[in-house]
Amino acid sequence: MVGLHRRYYGRGATKARAYQVSDDLVIVELRDVYLTVERTLIDRGQADMVRQTRLTFQQAMFGEFLALVEEVTGRKVSSYVTESITSPEAVLEIFYLEPAGEVADRLQREAREDAGKVERPYGGLREEDQ
Repeated sequence: MVGLHRRYYGRGATKARAYQVSDDLVIVELRDVYLTVERTLIDRGQADMVRQTRLTFQQAMFGEFLALVEEVTGRKVSSYVTESITSPEAVLEIFYLEPAGEVADRLQREAREDAGKVERPYGGLREEDQ
């Protein structure tokens, strides 16, 4: 996550920690994240502008953030939200993962699809795919 921030913001956090809060919840805490221009804006009462700009940028980078977490955890991300905080200076990246019980079902379904076995919209395989 620090690498993504460094690549796309030009600077990464100096401190970072990832927490798996529960089986389905991962929070990444990034500290000391703001650029000089952002700190100047925050000091001049423009913290909301900094938050909005970061939120807009991270919405544009949504795919990269999800791909990284999915690769590391081996699970799909079902929801993602980011929060920029100015005091203390931090960004929280919050990821809800697909429930662990659904991973095996998804992998089996994807394997059938990769093999050309198409599921009917209402469930089950076509007779010729069984």
